Amino acid sequence: MTGSTIARVELLSTPVHDDAVPVVRLSDADGLVGYGEALGEWDDLPEATEALSLVSLGRPTAAREALYQSLAGAVEDWDDSPALAHAVLSAFDCAAWDLLGRELGVPCCVLTGGSTPERDVALAGAREVARALRERGHEVTVADTVHGVLDAAGEAERLARPVGLA
Repeated sequence: MTGSTIARVELLSTPVHDDAVPVVRLSDADGLVGYGEALGEWDDLPEATEALSLVSLGRPTAAREALYQSLAGAVEDWDDSPALAHAVLSAFDCAAWDLLGRELGVPCCVLTGGSTPERDVALAGAREVARALRERGHEVTVADTVHGVLDAAGEAERLARPVGLA
């Protein structure tokens, strides 16, 4: 377990193709960061992020369940905006998992059950999907749950492996 706490919460705009995707960034006192995508309308996200930042700041990053329960409790009375509540809760949860993984030096998939043969099947499927999208003129970014976003060489190496080999 780490002894770190959440020291900073930010809502960022990350460009993806022609859209701006909202992303929650959690930082610990050592400067490590975790990211979580927030699907929702921009108009409501700053206020919702601020509300959950008040619940998150100072919380131990290793106490995942306690943090999640506190966040979930903070949004449970957002009856007029259930989609916003789920979007911002999900973003904070993903960012907290990412931050904890970075602190421990392991990918999030290891924290949630490890690298499995299912990952290889997903990569095999990704190879075909990426090929088909590129043939139709789309830009494609491939991410591996263990290695993260793959550059061209990493993608070629990871996607060329037969299914079943880690």
